[in-house]
Amino acid sequence: MHRYIISLSYEFWLLQGLITTERSGVDPSVAPFAKPIGEVQRIRLHEGSDLLEVVKKVKPHVFLGLSGVGGIFNEQVLTAMRDSDSPKPAIFAMSNPTDNAECTAADAFKHSGDNIVFGSGSPF
Repeated sequence: MHRYIISLSYEFWLLQGLITTERSGVDPSVAPFAKPIGEVQRIRLHEGSDLLEVVKKVKPHVFLGLSGVGGIFNEQVLTAMRDSDSPKPAIFAMSNPTDNAECTAADAFKHSGDNIVFGSGSPF
């Protein structure tokens, strides 16, 4: 089960595919973070939207990776972070060991730009 948390201001967008109130069988610990379908549709997303779609539409200030999936914050996703509404977006690739980190610091800066804040759970 892979989960990513994207923050916009004080909102949290939990992804295992975008989780909305339309999804059945949601884990009770995840249910409070399910987005109302109307809110999601207003920004042209849908139940299960993928990570890149959500990053492009939400334009997060903080991108928190807790997936344990190495490289899931790929070039496309990191490049999309350039359009964040924040003047200094933060990318946290917290999974470890290093092979499981969502991205490396080098890739985050290369694709998202020099104005980001980067934090990691792995020693690069």
